[in-house]
Amino acid sequence: MFFLEALVPGQEVTLNVFEAKYKVLVRRCLSGSRKFLMMTNEDSNEEHYLEDLEDDDATAAVSRGVADGYGLTDVDLAQFGRFCAECQIVTCQELVDGRFLVRIRAMRHVFVHSAVKDPSGFIVARCSRVRDEIDADLSVLDNRSFKDDSELRKANAAAVKLELRIDRVLELFDVWVAMTIGPRWLYNYGGSMSQLLQAVGPSPRRESPSDLAWWIVRVLNPLPTIDGTIEMRSICLNTSHIDTRFQVIAQMLIYSLSLVQRINVRDWTKREHVVAVSVCNELFAVLSESPSDAAGDLRRERLVEDIYELLCDVDFIEHEAYEGLRICPPGYEDPQGVAAKSFLLEKSKRPDPSKQTDSKKAQSEQTKWSDYPPPVFDAVMDRLIWEHGYGALALAAWRALSDYECGDPKLKRWNERLLAHCPSSINVGTRVKDTNELLRLSRKFSKCLRRDMRCGFYKFLYLFDLCRMLVYLVYRVLVLVIFALGFLFELAFDREFHGGHRTAARGLFMAVAIGAASGLFARSSLDAYLGRVRSE
Repeated sequence: MFFLEALVPGQEVTLNVFEAKYKVLVRRCLSGSRKFLMMTNEDSNEEHYLEDLEDDDATAAVSRGVADGYGLTDVDLAQFGRFCAECQIVTCQELVDGRFLVRIRAMRHVFVHSAVKDPSGFIVARCSRVRDEIDADLSVLDNRSFKDDSELRKANAAAVKLELRIDRVLELFDVWVAMTIGPRWLYNYGGSMSQLLQAVGPSPRRESPSDLAWWIVRVLNPLPTIDGTIEMRSICLNTSHIDTRFQVIAQMLIYSLSLVQRINVRDWTKREHVVAVSVCNELFAVLSESPSDAAGDLRRERLVEDIYELLCDVDFIEHEAYEGLRICPPGYEDPQGVAAKSFLLEKSKRPDPSKQTDSKKAQSEQTKWSDYPPPVFDAVMDRLIWEHGYGALALAAWRALSDYECGDPKLKRWNERLLAHCPSSINVGTRVKDTNELLRLSRKFSKCLRRDMRCGFYKFLYLFDLCRMLVYLVYRVLVLVIFALGFLFELAFDREFHGGHRTAARGLFMAVAIGAASGLFARSSLDAYLGRVRSE
């Protein structure tokens, strides 16, 4: 184990290895599998790591800031400090002074079961690969290895939940890409977002959610680093559930835009789409949970009625793209011969309206759910709920809302209407009041971020930025004063302005002379004042 920095799968970094124990580690890796584990020093102290992990149930010590931050993102700390990355040596060069320049690449996400200390001084661990928990449910759909309908419905519900989480992250990621511009945030990449994306590499397909999540984290926290986002690699490594990881990424994107870049939510690009997908994300939990009382059953019934009305208000039904995805109940005869629309497919599979012919456009504009008899719509919704659960209605609502343009007043009205059904995560038992409360932009997290600037996954240093700005201002003022004094010197003696190093040297000479004369004058004035005080 190498204790230095949190790396996520796919990241590469060059290490300057100079400690004796780690030089032995590199030599041992080069003679074997060329692999070792990389653990961050900020979350787990190497000196106390063995004491913290005495058995399989123990966890590493957690600081106050890390505990507060993880609690605000709903991440479980039961196995904190046991997750890290398995790295492989790509290239290695031994220098004449014994140091190693090692280029490594993080390959896999691993879980540490136990650890012992090697005689050479470093820690050796027994670990296993982390397999994202939801992937097991999704593999049921891929392999069609389900035993009964209940297992299939469970897998479908997991797929629906993941689709909604991915859509929310991608919407927020698009906003972050559009708003994070200029050398202020991307100074290591020439102020260009395209250079950053080119350095990270192409985006994986959304059919591989684990790879997509790690790719987004690599963009948000790249190496070399940027100042536009909160450090989230450590907290993402400490999550073994892909659904939780996407939730963390979405929340960190919100915090980065609002608390780091200080961009007000109303100034975001695609703001209404972000609000829509966030509302549907909260409504998914409301629909998925079984009501415990009659009041809860009534609230869900009202929400379902609003979603049904929204779906009937969809501009068009792309039924031609879903002929093989009929979701009407078995034995039901469709009087209109309509292939029911599946609301659960990603936007990338939707036909491009710009490529449709005029006749197809006219046909699609006239094709609405409200144009068909209510039994057809009710049958489709019953089949949708039976196969994918009530939570599928939240994803169906988002698919419908995503068809609207961001500036469409109808989208804003639907957002406000559905927002009234969202429960508040801050005040339990109440409803969300505004967009900031929906996005969990609470004062508690803002205070935590300012109090623990270096804890866990908070690395954005406001104090560092302030000092850098003050140093820059002082530097510019000094340069201006020195050149002004040099110009006055040349104006008084040479009658010619030379510029460049000569003017700067003469200005510096003048500044030193004036400073020395001012110091002597102040000293003499102070001595005269003290003399008068003593005589009195």
